[in-house]
Amino acid sequence: MPSTALAHKASDAYLQIGRGGGSSGDTLDVRLDIALRDLEAVLDLDRDADRRLTWGEVRTRLDDIQAYALARLRLQQGRCALAPGEPAAVEDRVDGAYLVLAFRSPCEPAPTLEVEYRLFREVDPTHRGLLRVAGAEAVAGGVAPLLRSLDPAAAAVVVA
Repeated sequence: MPSTALAHKASDAYLQIGRGGGSSGDTLDVRLDIALRDLEAVLDLDRDADRRLTWGEVRTRLDDIQAYALARLRLQQGRCALAPGEPAAVEDRVDGAYLVLAFRSPCEPAPTLEVEYRLFREVDPTHRGLLRVAGAEAVAGGVAPLLRSLDPAAAAVVVA
Protein backbone atom coordinates (compact mmCIF):
# COMPACT_ATOMS: atom_id res chain seq x y z
CA MET A 1 0.00 0.00 0.00
CA PRO A 2 1.54 3.38 -0.98
CA SER A 3 2.07 5.84 1.80
CA THR A 4 1.59 9.56 1.59
CA ALA A 5 4.43 11.85 2.56
CA LEU A 6 3.40 15.10 4.13
CA ALA A 7 5.77 18.01 3.85
CA HIS A 8 6.09 21.11 5.96
CA LYS A 9 7.64 24.22 4.49
CA ALA A 10 10.78 25.17 6.33
CA SER A 11 10.72 28.36 8.34
CA ASP A 12 12.27 31.30 6.54
CA ALA A 13 12.35 35.07 6.46
CA TYR A 14 13.49 37.46 3.77
CA LEU A 15 16.03 40.19 4.51
CA GLN A 16 16.69 42.80 1.84
CA ILE A 17 19.34 45.45 2.36
CA GLY A 18 19.83 48.33 -0.01
CA ARG A 19 23.06 50.29 0.30
CA GLY A 20 23.07 53.88 -0.80
CA GLY A 21 26.16 56.02 -0.60
CA GLY A 22 26.37 59.65 0.25
CA SER A 23 28.75 62.27 1.54
CA SER A 24 27.98 61.32 5.14
CA GLY A 25 28.36 57.55 4.61
CA ASP A 26 26.14 54.64 3.75
CA THR A 27 22.41 54.66 4.24
CA LEU A 28 21.01 51.19 4.69
CA ASP A 29 17.40 50.56 3.72
CA VAL A 30 16.33 47.30 5.31
CA ARG A 31 13.22 45.26 4.60
CA LEU A 32 12.50 42.21 6.72
CA ASP A 33 9.64 39.89 5.74
CA ILE A 34 8.77 37.44 8.54
CA ALA A 35 6.18 34.68 8.31
CA LEU A 36 3.32 35.39 10.69
CA ARG A 37 3.20 31.70 11.63
CA ASP A 38 6.80 31.98 12.86
CA LEU A 39 6.09 35.14 14.85
CA GLU A 40 3.07 33.45 16.40
CA ALA A 41 5.31 30.61 17.60
CA VAL A 42 7.53 32.95 19.64
CA LEU A 43 5.22 35.83 20.58
CA ASP A 44 1.78 34.22 20.97
CA LEU A 45 0.01 36.80 18.79
CA ASP A 46 -3.34 34.98 18.54
CA ARG A 47 -5.08 36.67 21.49
CA ASP A 48 -8.43 34.92 21.07
CA ALA A 49 -6.85 31.50 20.38
CA ASP A 50 -8.97 30.91 17.27
CA ARG A 51 -5.88 29.84 15.27
CA ARG A 52 -6.33 32.77 12.86
CA LEU A 53 -4.29 35.94 13.11
CA THR A 54 -6.04 39.20 12.36
CA TRP A 55 -4.40 42.49 11.47
CA GLY A 56 -5.73 43.84 14.77
CA GLU A 57 -3.91 41.13 16.74
CA VAL A 58 -0.70 41.78 14.83
CA ARG A 59 -1.00 45.57 14.98
CA THR A 60 -1.40 45.61 18.77
CA ARG A 61 1.88 43.69 19.09
CA LEU A 62 3.96 45.60 16.52
CA ASP A 63 6.22 47.08 19.20
CA ASP A 64 6.93 43.59 20.57
CA ILE A 65 7.50 42.21 17.07
CA GLN A 66 9.93 45.00 16.16
CA ALA A 67 11.76 44.58 19.47
CA TYR A 68 12.07 40.84 18.83
CA ALA A 69 13.42 41.39 15.32
CA LEU A 70 15.80 44.21 16.25
CA ALA A 71 17.25 42.21 19.15
CA ARG A 72 18.18 39.46 16.68
CA LEU A 73 19.46 41.46 13.72
CA ARG A 74 22.69 43.45 13.93
CA LEU A 75 24.56 45.26 11.19
CA GLN A 76 28.23 46.21 11.38
CA GLN A 77 28.57 44.72 14.89
CA GLY A 78 25.76 46.94 16.15
CA ARG A 79 27.28 50.18 14.88
CA CYS A 80 24.39 50.72 12.45
CA ALA A 81 21.32 51.33 14.59
CA LEU A 82 18.13 50.46 12.78
CA ALA A 83 15.20 52.86 13.10
CA PRO A 84 11.66 52.07 11.93
CA GLY A 85 10.96 53.17 8.36
CA GLU A 86 7.74 52.72 6.43
CA PRO A 87 4.69 51.44 8.36
CA ALA A 88 4.42 47.68 8.77
CA ALA A 89 2.27 45.77 6.31
CA VAL A 90 1.18 42.21 5.59
CA GLU A 91 2.10 40.56 2.30
CA ASP A 92 0.45 37.34 1.17
CA ARG A 93 2.76 34.80 -0.43
CA VAL A 94 2.27 31.30 -1.73
CA ASP A 95 3.32 29.82 1.62
CA GLY A 96 1.34 32.19 3.86
CA ALA A 97 1.19 35.73 5.18
CA TYR A 98 4.36 37.66 6.01
CA LEU A 99 4.75 40.77 8.11
CA VAL A 100 6.86 43.35 6.27
CA LEU A 101 9.01 45.54 8.50
CA ALA A 102 11.06 48.42 7.10
CA PHE A 103 14.06 50.02 8.80
CA ARG A 104 16.61 52.64 7.85
CA SER A 105 20.07 53.26 9.20
CA PRO A 106 22.82 55.76 8.53
CA CYS A 107 26.22 54.05 8.73
CA GLU A 108 29.86 54.91 8.41
CA PRO A 109 31.10 54.04 4.92
CA ALA A 110 32.71 50.60 4.82
CA PRO A 111 33.88 48.28 2.03
CA THR A 112 32.00 45.34 3.58
CA LEU A 113 28.72 44.80 5.38
CA GLU A 114 28.50 42.47 8.37
CA VAL A 115 25.09 40.90 9.05
CA GLU A 116 24.39 39.04 12.27
CA TYR A 117 21.07 37.20 11.98
CA ARG A 118 19.54 35.36 14.96
CA LEU A 119 15.78 35.21 14.27
CA PHE A 120 14.07 32.11 15.72
CA ARG A 121 17.39 30.64 16.83
CA GLU A 122 15.85 29.72 20.18
CA VAL A 123 12.90 27.79 18.73
CA ASP A 124 13.71 26.50 15.24
CA PRO A 125 17.13 25.14 14.26
CA THR A 126 15.98 24.75 10.64
CA HIS A 127 15.02 28.42 10.19
CA ARG A 128 16.93 30.37 7.55
CA GLY A 129 17.06 33.99 6.55
CA LEU A 130 17.35 34.69 2.84
CA LEU A 131 19.56 37.75 2.36
CA ARG A 132 19.57 40.01 -0.68
CA VAL A 133 21.99 42.95 -0.73
CA ALA A 134 21.99 45.55 -3.48
CA GLY A 135 24.11 48.68 -3.59
CA ALA A 136 23.77 51.85 -5.58
CA GLU A 137 26.07 50.34 -8.24
CA ALA A 138 23.68 47.41 -8.70
CA VAL A 139 20.83 49.73 -9.61
CA ALA A 140 22.88 52.05 -11.82
CA GLY A 141 25.19 49.51 -13.46
CA GLY A 142 23.00 46.47 -13.78
CA VAL A 143 25.12 44.47 -11.33
CA ALA A 144 23.25 41.51 -9.86
CA PRO A 145 22.49 41.76 -6.14
CA LEU A 146 24.28 39.49 -3.71
CA LEU A 147 22.20 36.58 -2.36
CA ARG A 148 22.99 34.50 0.74
CA SER A 149 21.32 32.09 3.11
CA LEU A 150 21.58 33.08 6.77
CA ASP A 151 21.78 30.43 9.49
CA PRO A 152 20.80 31.87 12.90
CA ALA A 153 23.24 29.51 14.63
CA ALA A 154 26.22 30.45 12.44
CA ALA A 155 28.66 33.32 12.69
CA ALA A 156 27.87 36.70 11.19
CA VAL A 157 28.05 36.94 7.40
CA VAL A 158 30.34 39.51 5.80
CA VAL A 159 29.51 40.66 2.28
CA ALA A 160 31.33 43.07 -0.01
